[in-house]
Amino acid sequence: MARPKYSEDMVTNRVESIVAAAMELLEAEGIDGISLRKTAKLLGWSSTAIYRYFENKQDLMMALRIRAFRRMETRLSDAIKKDASSVENLKRIAHAFLKAGQDRPELYELMFFQFQNEDSSRYFEDLSNAKKDCLNVCTAIVASAQDKGELSPHIDPLTTAHIFWINMHGLVSLEISDQLVMGRKVNVLIDVLIENILRGLSYA
Repeated sequence: MARPKYSEDMVTNRVESIVAAAMELLEAEGIDGISLRKTAKLLGWSSTAIYRYFENKQDLMMALRIRAFRRMETRLSDAIKKDASSVENLKRIAHAFLKAGQDRPELYELMFFQFQNEDSSRYFEDLSNAKKDCLNVCTAIVASAQDKGELSPHIDPLTTAHIFWINMHGLVSLEISDQLVMGRKVNVLIDVLIENILRGLSYA
């Protein structure tokens, strides 16, 4: 019997349903608990039906990572206030980055999970774009701060955004893995970290 033909919207909706179900598994069982079979079972589908939309677990994981980066992008963008200075907005997105990791550590871990040969996945370009768009929230704020004279015109916005990302990733990774046990808590460290980054940039 031939497979039924679905419209583009129906396919999109079914893919979204699969990703949403896999997200439920991620929250309940962690990255290792995700499989195509379990996802299909959660949806009430046969174990083979899901392969029409995802060829393998790696493709499903890539789709989940795209959603995680888009979620982070939204959290950072929503933290920006139009009437705030660009430097203040850098602080706001740093705090938003931390809060996003604290709220959903399993999603944060997923963002930086990596499979071998993932560049062969059909979702690789979409994942790359999601990563770039997420980082570009910070890059745009740095460029705005330069335009307003709040940061040195001699720094490179993309490099500066990477510096923020590297520092925040280190802090969030330590926090969600319960490694900050040596006398300083994250709510103290984040403000000191941001101030030191900004101080260094002011002399660039």
